[in-house]
Amino acid sequence: MKNRIASLISILVILVAAGVASAQSDSFGAMDVVYIDSVVAGPGEDVSVKFNVKNDEVLSSLSIPVVYDPELLDLKTVSFTDSRAEYLGTKITTPDDVAQADGHFMVAMVQIMEDPIPAGDGMVFTAVFTVSDSAELGQMAVIDSLFFPPGGELLLVGPTVVGQTSSTIRPEFVAGKVIVGSTNQAPVFAPLADQYIMEGDTLELDITVNDPNRDDITLAMAAKPSGATFVDNGDGSARLTWVPDFVGPHSADGSPFAMGFWASDGDLSAERGLTVHVVNSNRAPQISAPTTVSIPAGTVMSFTVSALDPDFEEVTWSVSGLPDGAVFDYGNPGMFEYNPSIVDTGSFAMAFIASDPKGMADTVRVDALVSSVALYTLSLDSVEAAPGEEIEFRLNLNNELPVTSFNLLFNYDVSALTLLSVTNEGTRIEGFDYFNSTANENGIYGNVRILAVADIGGGAEPLSAGEGAVAVCRMRVSSDLAFSGMQIPVRFQFLDGPTNEDNTMTDSLGALIKQEDIFHADGYVTIEDIGQIRIGDINLNGLAAEIGDVIYFTNHFINPVLYDFSVLQYANSDVNHDGIGASVADLVALINLVVNGVSASKVEDGSGLTATFISESATHGVTFGFESDADMGAALVTLTTDTYVDADQVHCQQDQMTCDFRRDGNEIRLLVYSLAGETMLAGQTELVTIDGLHEYVIESIEFGSADGVMVQTEIAKNGTELPTDFALEQNYPNPFNPETQIEFSLPTPSQVELTIYNVLGQQVKVLAAGEIPAGMHSLTWNGTDDSNRAVASGIYLYRLQAGTNVFSRKMMLLK
Repeated sequence: MKNRIASLISILVILVAAGVASAQSDSFGAMDVVYIDSVVAGPGEDVSVKFNVKNDEVLSSLSIPVVYDPELLDLKTVSFTDSRAEYLGTKITTPDDVAQADGHFMVAMVQIMEDPIPAGDGMVFTAVFTVSDSAELGQMAVIDSLFFPPGGELLLVGPTVVGQTSSTIRPEFVAGKVIVGSTNQAPVFAPLADQYIMEGDTLELDITVNDPNRDDITLAMAAKPSGATFVDNGDGSARLTWVPDFVGPHSADGSPFAMGFWASDGDLSAERGLTVHVVNSNRAPQISAPTTVSIPAGTVMSFTVSALDPDFEEVTWSVSGLPDGAVFDYGNPGMFEYNPSIVDTGSFAMAFIASDPKGMADTVRVDALVSSVALYTLSLDSVEAAPGEEIEFRLNLNNELPVTSFNLLFNYDVSALTLLSVTNEGTRIEGFDYFNSTANENGIYGNVRILAVADIGGGAEPLSAGEGAVAVCRMRVSSDLAFSGMQIPVRFQFLDGPTNEDNTMTDSLGALIKQEDIFHADGYVTIEDIGQIRIGDINLNGLAAEIGDVIYFTNHFINPVLYDFSVLQYANSDVNHDGIGASVADLVALINLVVNGVSASKVEDGSGLTATFISESATHGVTFGFESDADMGAALVTLTTDTYVDADQVHCQQDQMTCDFRRDGNEIRLLVYSLAGETMLAGQTELVTIDGLHEYVIESIEFGSADGVMVQTEIAKNGTELPTDFALEQNYPNPFNPETQIEFSLPTPSQVELTIYNVLGQQVKVLAAGEIPAGMHSLTWNGTDDSNRAVASGIYLYRLQAGTNVFSRKMMLLK
């Protein structure tokens, strides 16, 4: 403490000693400045004057003597709050009691233990003066600095300089002043009257405030109801906008509402209140209901009628015009229900009135129509199908009364559709005692007559009222692409005759239901439009015979599931124009077209080309090859094996060819071809060697000649160990025309079914069905279906089921 007092005395001595000089000086950069604010105040008002220092070096102490006119100003206090030197512990005001100041005082600040005052610009203390009551408007009191005995001088002390006792700075000084202005007065509100408003109406109230001193005014709302908006326009005016609710605390239920407004000029403020009275406004209920309702006779008419009261008051109903048998439950929402009989038809108008307790009401009219219906409707299906697809085509009946018999006649276009079967199995009349269908009735192709009777001695019940199929026809759609995109009609036929009994029925008493009492709806088969055929456009990008088509084609052979062909792609893939799409011969023809520019139309007829597929087993695996008199362009081999084989075990024996390999489970697919159009020479030629392969089954083999012609292939069984259990062999020849042999072996007598399918999975022909003894068996297929009609060229599957054993293979018919 003694050291601190000694330091303080030393500093004060320095300040006193320095007082003998008065010229400005600053050895630390730019000249420091002490400056005082200038303010305006009215007579009798207190006014704060800020004393500021701008320095570009740290200060250890400062002294600021002040002189002023005591006739105009009376010093009230000196404050260091929020100043740059507030943190200093040693701050001296002389005189100690500012009440003794009489036109002059001095402020000194000294750094003892604290940090020095940093470089900067800002207030170091504030002096509060009271303006004399007798001061006149426009008078000015200057606040200046002057030497103040016994040692006070405007002085700053900078950082300590080595070799010197002090580092005094005599700064520049800018005086301040207090200008006497008018006395500030509080803002004044313009008169505001209490307001009256109906619920739901809009209150728009303008508030205006005047300031006697023309100061800027801030307006605010102290009490504002929910939903109200208050906008201060910034010019002493504001607008209140409010729409009272119809119900709740901000409606007439909460009236009156006290609202308060506040205005301020920054120093003085004023408040004003008013009362808003909200008057109740009753509103009518609002009904929600359908304006028209229509149903066919025999069905239920139902709808709801609801009423919303804007004032949330209870609603009561009154209804007029209800038909006999109709019911309204008078709830909210209210449910209307009417169940007319099949003979109750006509129109009627109903009025629904919703009222609130104060008598406000809303009325709606609902016009209802019950239309007559056909007691009996016969309809033919409308279906979509792809070319060559088998479909189910249904003949449907919707009957409101029981039926005991049918005499139906319809016609289809035999050029586009082929009838396979007609049955009542799985239909509504499956239990009828008699059902018969006749194709080409009366010698007219495409006419089909169906006769059905419920009871001819077996006791079957009549067909009860209902809806659904009474006959199912299986049809095959023509594979002729000329029909794609067409709609093939299937129509009821009414042949001339005295009885007019075509497409009639009998009721439960055996009476005839005449044609005019039945509604007949024809149907059609829409054959899908496969799009524009561009031979060679395999990837369907609109450009035919490009390398991308070849790549997509090869991917299809190796992975037919991932690169499946649509009907259009099959049509585009018949590059060699032999009527068989997606064959390896088509791949060769496409490569020749892309690489060599050889048009497929110039390929000569290759019927009669044959090849023998050869497999040679060795300890290291199996080598596959062929023997033929013709050069080959590609080969596709599909086999199954339980032996695991990967791509590293497959070796192509033709250096100029590419061999693609894919394994899917126990199936292996090998495609040998050349993107450069190279060929494999005639004679006996090795194709592929597969290391580690021993037991396997050849599923299918396809060869395409160097000219892109399908080659008939047989399998030479020299070296291949076939299973000695149940087995199904590859047909021979394959491709074939007009017939082929299918061999299979049975180790024991078995129940056997051998069936032919097309590529869409549709059954074509059953070659065998029944018990067959053990041994090797061979059956011939002559390329006809179950109706002994010749089938089209293409790929077919044959499937053998012997007991629980199932096998399938692929073959190709080439015409």
